Amino acid sequence: MSFSFAIISTNPKTLKEIEIYNLAYSCFKDVWKNIFGDRFNADALKRQKYICCILKGNEVIAIMSVDIFNLQCEAHMENTYFMDYPKEFFLFTQKNGVRSCITLESLTVRDRYRGELNGIRVVDMIVELAFFFSQFVHGDMVFGPVVRTNGASHRCKKFGAEVIIEDFLYRGLNCDMLLYRNKNNEMRNSKCLSNNLVQRLWEKRLDFTGLTDDQLKNFDIDQEAFAA
Repeated sequence: MSFSFAIISTNPKTLKEIEIYNLAYSCFKDVWKNIFGDRFNADALKRQKYICCILKGNEVIAIMSVDIFNLQCEAHMENTYFMDYPKEFFLFTQKNGVRSCITLESLTVRDRYRGELNGIRVVDMIVELAFFFSQFVHGDMVFGPVVRTNGASHRCKKFGAEVIIEDFLYRGLNCDMLLYRNKNNEMRNSKCLSNNLVQRLWEKRLDFTGLTDDQLKNFDIDQEAFAA
């Protein structure tokens, strides 16, 4: 059963993108409803701009979402997403002249895929691919609150993120605020990716957003990405 990587919009337009979007939402709901219970809200994923997905056969097994906020817009600043953000974050963005920020959120891996597959952790793959995709999204810096207790913060730091605010409470979860500075064209070289499997997933990606370059033209989604 093959792996594949897809980048979709949360406003899907084609039938195939809608299919992947529904699979991604199923993955998101199955994991987070168990954590938040009655407080689970589909809006947490719907408001995102893009979703990075790893599929195994016809199942989405991991996602990480990407959103964009313009910190000069009052409506953006008053979004409920920022409700639990610490004041230090806004002081940091003001000091560093950050006008727009890209957020990496909703890191989700199905329970049965949280171990290693072929010697590589799925969570490491989706984090690295989402960070890499963020290089193609317009914004000044990449930020995100990442849960500490499950090791997610540590894994993000493996791929170049740094902690700017440590151990704060975000929506009832102990998180670190991570910053990813390396937004430049040199980082867009897929040879920077950590191993052959992650490189292959990127090079054969299905990008429904149109943001990334040099996509493979002859990749057959039905034969490979959704192979049983």
